[in-house]
Amino acid sequence: GGSLDLRGTQITSLPDNLSVGGSLDLRGTQIDGVIYSKEIGSRNSITTYWTKGDKISCGCFTGTLNEFKRRVIEVYGKKSKHGREYLEFIKEIKTIKTTL
Repeated sequence: GGSLDLRGTQITSLPDNLSVGGSLDLRGTQIDGVIYSKEIGSRNSITTYWTKGDKISCGCFTGTLNEFKRRVIEVYGKKSKHGREYLEFIKEIKTIKTTL
């Protein structure tokens, strides 16, 4: 798959049917409904969450926030460095969602 680099652009929204076969870099954008992490986890890369549709993308994983949490705990546990990083991002997402 390819990649899409939108860093620092003036784009404020993405189409609902957007599909990127590789990476999507949204750093520095003002896109509504998208929350993304700093470089975290086993891949030391950005994880992206779409508030509309409850969709999260991390490497080859795409699913709901609850599915991602289950997968993180299954693969990394709650106490490993990567597990803690992913779980902290999940917590951050939930906090942000309460303010939307």
